[in-house]
Amino acid sequence: MRNYYNGFCFDPELKVRLYNPYSTLAFFFEKVFADFWIETGQPKFIADYMKNRHLTVEQFRNLSISENFARSPGDVDTTPPEGFFYQSGYLTLHDRNESSFFLDYPNNEVLQSMSALVVDSILSDNDESFNLCRSKLLDGLRESNHKKVVAAFNRLLASVPYEDYAKTAKEMVSQSDYGIEDAEKEKKSREWIYRTKILCFLHGCGVKVFAEMHGNLGRSDMVIFHGGKTWVIEFKVAYKDRGHDPVKRAEEALLQIEENNYAAPYPDAICAGMAIDDEKRMITAFKTY
Repeated sequence: MRNYYNGFCFDPELKVRLYNPYSTLAFFFEKVFADFWIETGQPKFIADYMKNRHLTVEQFRNLSISENFARSPGDVDTTPPEGFFYQSGYLTLHDRNESSFFLDYPNNEVLQSMSALVVDSILSDNDESFNLCRSKLLDGLRESNHKKVVAAFNRLLASVPYEDYAKTAKEMVSQSDYGIEDAEKEKKSREWIYRTKILCFLHGCGVKVFAEMHGNLGRSDMVIFHGGKTWVIEFKVAYKDRGHDPVKRAEEALLQIEENNYAAPYPDAICAGMAIDDEKRMITAFKTY
């Protein structure tokens, strides 16, 4: 209950967190965990807002804001996206340090709802069905069927317009300490976007997934827990202008899991190295053990 419906915080001291009253009452009435709150709002408006601004769900995780912004984020029509989502309840105060607050999604219900909206919008633009894609992914995870999992990921990646990758990557670079002309930084941004699209898909499907899980020798890209199975996944992007072979990139990814002991905490984990072809924007090779 706490993970699913609690977590809303408007207290600068972070001492008081609130349950969503509507979702909590709906849960007691229906006796099932579901994303009730999003049904009361305007989900298409949120999906369009995200899509038109080339926003990703992951970019608002643990997002740093100033203390002044937390107390007065501005007018909802002119504030930046984090201010809009903060004022409308999709983001909340999560943590703080001496000089900043950190925003995040308050609970599983909001994170999963936001993710599902975004993914459904991406797939519907390409005449794909979110429910069908979700069903194939969950079947693949439960059955330890790598081909089904990769096929589900690829249905999503193939539906994302290339302009979204390019524009979002350039915007990320321009907001950093580097110029837009820095091609290497833009490629790094695109790598991050590929991973976040897949993370968003998994969250939207209600899958328990953690990004960049820390181990004693590094951080794995993704650890998935579903249907009693654990998956440890590492992604590598294969760039044609670098002469990358996707098969070798997938082997490198799997080797990285092994050499850095990413799966050590999960003795029976399924380990998978996946190579994303940057030209095709799809996973074209994967290796597992």
